[in-house]
Amino acid sequence: YNCQLKGSTLSAETKAKISESKKRFYKENPEFAQLRSESFKEHGDFVEKMSEIARGEFPYLRVIFLKKALGKHLEDFEVKYIERYYKRCDEVYPNGQQAAGETFSRMWREFKENSKNEN
Repeated sequence: YNCQLKGSTLSAETKAKISESKKRFYKENPEFAQLRSESFKEHGDFVEKMSEIARGEFPYLRVIFLKKALGKHLEDFEVKYIERYYKRCDEVYPNGQQAAGETFSRMWREFKENSKNEN
């Protein structure tokens, strides 16, 4: 998921700060990634369509995602490749990412409420 502002160009310094902030957040909230994954599982048809698109139209996507997962810097063309992939997914399955995002938001909110009630 790309959370950059549309139509804006961020400086390298700003991108680095955002990246560090995200890393810190994920480290402090390991449940976030788990819930993200679970939210997509509730939309299996969308996930299957995303996989088909990735296999059929974006053969280097797996390599780029692996590089990203290892914390390596992505080149501009790699970021653009991912953005084209997400755009294509939205063309083929409109609102699929929005639906998964809404499911995730609900799950994250419920998790936070349950965490609060336990303390």
